[in-house]
Amino acid sequence: MLSPAQPKAVAALCATGFRDTTRIASGSPEMWRDIVLANRKNLAKALNAFVADLKKFQRALARGDAKAIAHFFETAKQRRDDWCACGASPSQE
Repeated sequence: MLSPAQPKAVAALCATGFRDTTRIASGSPEMWRDIVLANRKNLAKALNAFVADLKKFQRALARGDAKAIAHFFETAKQRRDDWCACGASPSQE
């Protein structure tokens, strides 16, 4: 199993989208600390939902449940499509 302590091995498995999805990690830790603390109630609620979704996915993966795994990705796609349709971001990605 690869760990974050093995950056070269992990990087070999990452496509270019990884750089974009981890962009905020290269920002100022102090700035992100302040943003997180200012939004801690909403962030905690979203994080709890995210962790619950990941645990559900983890169980489906352990069972080899193709239907539940497909549902996970279908739901993720729909949520992103809905978010983009609202004009939530000026980005074309």
